[in-house]
Amino acid sequence: IFGSLIRQRLLIMYGAYALMMVLYLFTALGYSFQYIYPSSGVINNYSRVLLIVFISCLSTLFSRDFLKLDQYTPNISRIFRWINYSLIALFVTWLFFTGLFRIYTIWVLNIIYVLMMGIFVLSFVAAIKTYRFNKTYSITYLSAFSSLILGCLAYMGVEYGLIQESFFPLHPVLMGSGLEILILSYS
Repeated sequence: IFGSLIRQRLLIMYGAYALMMVLYLFTALGYSFQYIYPSSGVINNYSRVLLIVFISCLSTLFSRDFLKLDQYTPNISRIFRWINYSLIALFVTWLFFTGLFRIYTIWVLNIIYVLMMGIFVLSFVAAIKTYRFNKTYSITYLSAFSSLILGCLAYMGVEYGLIQESFFPLHPVLMGSGLEILILSYS
């Protein structure tokens, strides 16, 4: 809200990103199913995937603005743009061919996870490449997103059965994103 009042794109992107993270965690922890739509398990299943797509898109948009990637690393910025186009294409395809996604859910999730891994790797590369231009933003970005990435990787490990969910006292993405939001809010 504050970002739209002062018309700063970076704050708007960060606010939208943080809101999507909160909505995702609200859904992943089961609260949206419990309080908002208790009679529809279908909405709960699809909302998590859609929120991941929105979070990924907003993450790349925020990263491009925060690190000034268009100016300092235009190739990474271009790749981020293509990843966003791919995620949006998946979303639009889902809107028109929902039945297809029911059949190929695992494939779609794996495609999204591969695109997310691309975002993770490119985020670190971008932060390292922009370090010489703005050290403070790069260090802040690396520390904030490394906590989120570790949380997401831990959750992927839980999803694939590599890590037991009982290992974590809280949802791993909740722990990572909470720390990330604290770090970015401070900066």
